[in-house]
Amino acid sequence: KLITTKTKLMKKIYLMIVMLALVGVGYGQIISQYIETNSGTFPKGIEIWNNTSGTLDFSTNNLVILKGVNGAVPVDDFTLESGTLLSGGVLVIGTSDMEATAVANGASFILKPFTFNGDDALEVKYGAAKTDVFGTPGVDPGPAWSGNGVSTANQNIQLEAGLIIGDTDGWSDPSVRFKTVSTDPIGTGGQDGFGIAPICIWKTDASSNDWVTGSNWEDGIIPASVVNINIPVGATNYPTISASASCNNITIEDGATLLGAENLTVNGTFTMQKTIANNDGWHLLSSPVSNLNILGSDFVPAGPTLPTSFDFYSFDETAATFPWINIRAAGNTVNGNFETSFTNGKGYLVAYSSSYGNTTFDFTGTLNTGSISSPTLTYSSGAQLGANLIGNPYPSAINWSSATKTQFIDNYAYIYNEVKSGGAGYEYVIGTIAANQGFVVLLKSANHGQTFGFTSAIQTHGGSFLKNTDITDKLSLKYGNSSNYDELNIIINDASSIVRDRNDAIKFFSFDAGIPQVYSLSSDESLLAINSIPSIEDNMKIHLGIYVPKDNYYYISLDEVDGKFMGKDIFLEDKLTGNQILLTEVDSYQFEASLIDDPNRFILHFSPVGINESGLPNSNIQIYSSENTVYIINNNNVKGDIEIVNMIGQKLASFSLDGTSKQAINFTAQTGLYIVNVKTDDGYISSQKIIISK
Repeated sequence: KLITTKTKLMKKIYLMIVMLALVGVGYGQIISQYIETNSGTFPKGIEIWNNTSGTLDFSTNNLVILKGVNGAVPVDDFTLESGTLLSGGVLVIGTSDMEATAVANGASFILKPFTFNGDDALEVKYGAAKTDVFGTPGVDPGPAWSGNGVSTANQNIQLEAGLIIGDTDGWSDPSVRFKTVSTDPIGTGGQDGFGIAPICIWKTDASSNDWVTGSNWEDGIIPASVVNINIPVGATNYPTISASASCNNITIEDGATLLGAENLTVNGTFTMQKTIANNDGWHLLSSPVSNLNILGSDFVPAGPTLPTSFDFYSFDETAATFPWINIRAAGNTVNGNFETSFTNGKGYLVAYSSSYGNTTFDFTGTLNTGSISSPTLTYSSGAQLGANLIGNPYPSAINWSSATKTQFIDNYAYIYNEVKSGGAGYEYVIGTIAANQGFVVLLKSANHGQTFGFTSAIQTHGGSFLKNTDITDKLSLKYGNSSNYDELNIIINDASSIVRDRNDAIKFFSFDAGIPQVYSLSSDESLLAINSIPSIEDNMKIHLGIYVPKDNYYYISLDEVDGKFMGKDIFLEDKLTGNQILLTEVDSYQFEASLIDDPNRFILHFSPVGINESGLPNSNIQIYSSENTVYIINNNNVKGDIEIVNMIGQKLASFSLDGTSKQAINFTAQTGLYIVNVKTDDGYISSQKIIISK
């Protein structure tokens, strides 16, 4: 299904921009590829291409191949009296060794032990009409017809770009119509290209998006109605169709996009590909085609018994508890209440294991264009509170920032990313949403029962989702362990308030229970992944919460400090230990956390915590650690003694309290929990548990 680069290079046949009227049976099929062995009696064969806009019926008009031996008049050599050949399709006729290549490339194969040699002419007839001639009938060329390195003997040759009709007069130089694929037909790759219909490929280095600029297509030929098209991933510019255009089949690879599809007439099949890793990871997807049956598609086997190697869910916001609706019923049978086909504008949740096999999935059908409505959106009083799973319905990305989102509580599209940095989790997107992508929106209660309208105006090129890129006043925190982490963003936005508003993104937790999660709490105690605040005040508190996957050592660090946050002192208060850490001066704050700890144990400050703020006893000595460094904050610049002991009281090291306001002590030890005791010369004693990590 996925057209390989090698095959693309071997099989590039394009339509010229001129409009050709293929009338009656004339030019109904032509030889698009030919092979004559360089040793022995095989491979020998031809590929016949239906270059018309209709289906060829060989029971009505027989396909006849005539052969002229050594300059003799051609006589019937092969007749096909049954079967059909679809518009743009190819049929391989040849020796038995060619069957595997033809079938692997999706073509029909007809066995014919051809005995032609390089000096034998061929004619093709459809019924009584001659449609193509290979060589010059009645002429003996010697060993072969040849020219410019192209020969009818001992080679695999294929039709040149831009040639879409047969030559009924014949030719003496094959290079005027063909190019060499291989000079070693019996060797590795000797049969390359057989069974793959002529194809037009968009260039990955196309200089513009213009569909009708010849230089944007490989070999410079603009496609038209009888040729198949491939739009590969990795292009600098992807095509936009601004006027009427047509093709036979078209395949868009995962990550590629197409705009102006409403101007494209697809005479064959439209296919858009989606790559999904078979590692049991969760993905949200949406179909860019209409009426694709779910059962029997690449995404779900036909049943009636479903294998356990995949999961496929829809989402029901009205569910009181568990909102995910499984296509699988008890006993691995098909859930009879699940919809039969993909719904336009709807998202689905899927996962596939290695035993499923597929990693490239095809959406095949009628491509979606124009205005499309999502399914009816709901807001219920249950646990979901307006969360609806919808999806991009187009063969292109959409620009979410350009969409009208007044129906929704906030500005964000919530997209699950299995390969998110730090570990699987949600991305909070206000920019580009890729084709085939499902996403969650949060409906306002007043808009229950409405639909969301997707329009062509929000379509754009783009291969993946794009997060906020134009935010200048941002503070980003990381919380994690040695394996994974999560991020929290605090943003200054003049239009925001301290209560949750539409500039805030609600925290959606990862499906993976092993990923640490961090969030902030608005003044109305909403859990936020992006917390927009109107300004920074020195006495401001931002309460933080964490999800602890298991009892372990964790860290909190500053990941990004931009704009108005730059130059500010950023303090982290740990209510559980009493520590106050100046995050702007340390790599990270490391701490021990357990499942039974208060999840909302941290507060972010923009000035030091005083007695009336924290409720903790006044401490002129504060102790914390980062990796293998112990920090002593000495507010009164007193001197004294420091000792570090293990958890059973054994003294491991001692130091002098030097009277500086901040003293850093390098303490190399095994990763673990230790106690730091400080005794000042004026008799004050302070003790603190710390974590040392290498």
